[in-house]
Amino acid sequence: MTLIAIWFREEMNALYAVADSRLTASGGTSVLTNSAPKFFLCRVRCLQESRVITDSEIIIGYAGSASVAFTTIATIQNCLSNLSVKSNDRPLTMMDIGQFSQKILEKSYRDFGAIWAQDARCDLVIFGCLPSENRLVSMHISCHIDNDIAHTKLSDLAIVEQGILCSYGSGANYFTSELKKEMESTGKCYPFNLITRILKNEERPDVGGHLQIAFATSECVQIPLIISEDDCGQKDVYYLGRGSLDLGKVGSHSIGTTAIG
Repeated sequence: MTLIAIWFREEMNALYAVADSRLTASGGTSVLTNSAPKFFLCRVRCLQESRVITDSEIIIGYAGSASVAFTTIATIQNCLSNLSVKSNDRPLTMMDIGQFSQKILEKSYRDFGAIWAQDARCDLVIFGCLPSENRLVSMHISCHIDNDIAHTKLSDLAIVEQGILCSYGSGANYFTSELKKEMESTGKCYPFNLITRILKNEERPDVGGHLQIAFATSECVQIPLIISEDDCGQKDVYYLGRGSLDLGKVGSHSIGTTAIG
């Protein structure tokens, strides 16, 4: 499993999300990789005949089964980048995307029925802003097995309106409990600092690797590069859990090195 958390930063007028980069098996006790991407940019492009009606980006993050998540997100990305609309159709909304994504997640979860015996779960977090709504929206879609029946649920998180933080994955309860302790002792909330501490101190076997960050404003979405250290203490610029030194170049082009951290 893993950890993903999302909240609203009022001073930035933006939705921020953080995650680790670890994938595990055997109930979180066996590490598969510490270099797994947990956030994905998703283009939303809609044509009316040959005229572009919508061309925006949103972010999709996940916690839980990577097999289910990767299949689901790849399907969503391909479909949302190839939409068409008629002149009398209403504008696309984030809830439309959420309902479509819920349907795809359920189909993917059923396709991977062999993992049900492992109590496999998958949580998607989708957030961003579409021109038709001009407001930040965040949604959570969950799927799990109960009495051999697959269940999915779509929730509007209302993070902006309520000023709350939501977390998902096997490390979610630990993350929120530690955050509550921090609030009680300092009166402040520092999700970035907390997940950095958990990763650095290796406090949980199911949460590890490198920090990943994604954010959305009403104008744009971004998955920034992060300055982090490898196991030998060497600093590098990481993108979705992988260092730029490890990734190398794309032809003669270097991967951007403007990073935070």
